Amino acid sequence: MKNMKFLKKAFKEFIRVPGNIKYMVSFMLATIIQCIVNTRSIIWIQNGFHSFLNNDILGIKVYFWIIVGAFSIMVPLTIITTKCKRMIYYNTSASCSDKVSRKILEIDHGEFSDIGQGKVFSIIDNANALSGIGWNFIVSSQAIIGMLVICFNLILVNPTLLIPTFIIYFITFFIILKQMNSLYKYDDEHVKLKKEYNDEVSKIVGGFNEVRINGTEIFHRRNLRTSRSKINSVVQSKANCDANMDGSISIIYSLITIITFGYCGYSISKGSMSITIAVSLIYYGWRLIDPVCDLSMVFIDNSESLANYKKYREFMDIKEEIISGEKEIPVFEYSIKFNNVSFNYKDSDEVLKNINLEIKKGEHIGICGESGSGKSSFLKLIPRLYDPSEGNITIDGIDLREYHLGSLRSKMGIVSQDTYISNGTILYNITYGIEDWNMDDVIKACKMAHIYDFISNLQGGFNTMVGENGLKLSGGQKQRIAIARIFLRNPDIIILDEATASLDNESEKIIQDSLNIFKDKTIITVAHRLSTIKNSDRIIVISKGEIVEEGNHSQLMIHFDGVYRKMYSIQQST
Repeated sequence: MKNMKFLKKAFKEFIRVPGNIKYMVSFMLATIIQCIVNTRSIIWIQNGFHSFLNNDILGIKVYFWIIVGAFSIMVPLTIITTKCKRMIYYNTSASCSDKVSRKILEIDHGEFSDIGQGKVFSIIDNANALSGIGWNFIVSSQAIIGMLVICFNLILVNPTLLIPTFIIYFITFFIILKQMNSLYKYDDEHVKLKKEYNDEVSKIVGGFNEVRINGTEIFHRRNLRTSRSKINSVVQSKANCDANMDGSISIIYSLITIITFGYCGYSISKGSMSITIAVSLIYYGWRLIDPVCDLSMVFIDNSESLANYKKYREFMDIKEEIISGEKEIPVFEYSIKFNNVSFNYKDSDEVLKNINLEIKKGEHIGICGESGSGKSSFLKLIPRLYDPSEGNITIDGIDLREYHLGSLRSKMGIVSQDTYISNGTILYNITYGIEDWNMDDVIKACKMAHIYDFISNLQGGFNTMVGENGLKLSGGQKQRIAIARIFLRNPDIIILDEATASLDNESEKIIQDSLNIFKDKTIITVAHRLSTIKNSDRIIVISKGEIVEEGNHSQLMIHFDGVYRKMYSIQQST
């Protein structure tokens, strides 16, 4: 019942794909004509031979031109059906892929973190499941039309064989449906195991350098071997089901042939049937096998497609919790305020508790605290990667939830320790997402980020490919490129989450000096290395999700038992 529910949902989505109804109607009409021509052709050929035997010149001419016309029309009909099938498959596949791509761009940060990169890639593959279900619908429609047309012709020739034929069909479909439940169970398990396998491959690709450095190749090979062994076991069970279904089809083929041959032989011996009619009945009996074979393959293919479609729909049905507002931010003028803000992730304790803080425009704020104190979570609330569990955050007195997400985030530039570098050129990565740039501004931004000399010494310069996830770059070089991107973007609010952690002290100082040029920019910096935020206008110390100290470096160092002073003293002594 649950499978039928998903199949019904899949069919509704399939027919809503733009263009599919038009192609389906054309396909159905062409298929009906093809089936009629195919099934009646044996009768026309037999009648033509009778005309030759009886020297019926008019009959010869009539049936000759009927046969010529019938087979001539098959060419354009074949072209139509093939084109319709291909276009339906492409339209459906493209539509689903586009929906997944849009969903990835819309999905909340928290949901994406829970899903993981490996599963997202699996879902992109699963998007083709609807094309498979749609294709199977076309094949099954073709098979059913063929069965109906053949049965109709069978009635015209001799209806006696219809009853045993339908009995055999009923038994066959009962056997196939029994096998379907097992097939779906195995296919559902197969989809899950393939996801586990893809996750393991994703770990190897994502941590390519770490795998080599830590020598964990044997560990990953063992995991892949175990995962593949499980997949092979499920595939073996599924193959047994497939074989049983094919065996059932073979039994039907044999039964129909034996029954038809026996009946026709008996009728010929009694003189109640001509050899011509007998040949027609055997021909129709064999033709009836083809739709059954097609339908059995549909059941087999639909089982796997349905399992994949289920995973695809689970992803597409995820509800967004971060809903965009409508207001635009023409310019950031006054301040960012945290008003009694508390926050926790799903199924976790509070990460932030009763945060009250005002960050004024142009203020340079440093945030520090022990690992796990909630510093990064604090930053993620500002661009609305998450929303507070309690309280609210405002910009210029307006709740962030009222702003359009695009407008809100356009005012911010964020650089984190896990810098995003795509598999493109250095220039592409610096200008990523920026439309109105010129080369002079790019060079200026690179010089400010202390990366221009490095780029200039490369053989390809700005057109140098950086590899997957910046594989050809060091951590410091990737962060400088990301910082150059921020300088080029020139946002009102700059958020740095351990952005200079991979830089040496000299490079960090140069970039800090560059940031100080932006006196009108609001800069919020999270850093474990306190030298990074020492010269900030104000330093916020967070401990166990709460603000415990606040002030500039000199003010915080006065408190003998202060958290900041202890942290600073430990770092100075190491």
